[in-house]
Amino acid sequence: KALEARDHAAQLAAQVTALRAAQAEAAHVAPPVPEHPSVQAGFERLRLIETSLIQREAAMVMQAHEHVKDLQRALQDAQHEASAARAETEALRRQVNDMLSKRDAAVHSQRAMRLQTAALSKVLDEERMYQGRLRA
Repeated sequence: KALEARDHAAQLAAQVTALRAAQAEAAHVAPPVPEHPSVQAGFERLRLIETSLIQREAAMVMQAHEHVKDLQRALQDAQHEASAARAETEALRRQVNDMLSKRDAAVHSQRAMRLQTAALSKVLDEERMYQGRLRA
């Protein structure tokens, strides 16, 4: 919207510039003619319109500049939030990996205990069989 208004202001400023150029060219071609009060009033009106357009364009440029600053701040905030989210995600990933490592270690320890229990059971069974043979 600001760009459209700026383009419109630029078009009007170009028209004013073209009218001034035509006036300057006419002044070189024809001898100066005393200006009629309505012509003077018309040019004064054109100057007022040009000044108004310049002021509007400046205001729109300032608004657009402020909008860009707001967007830059919002982008910066979003980047900070994304960075914080990435850091939190990485911390959670490390926690999950740590937990998985501990689980894997527990599973390994449990397997080792089962193997030891099975070995002990086998040794006890053999001892019972040996004791049984000794009694017999």
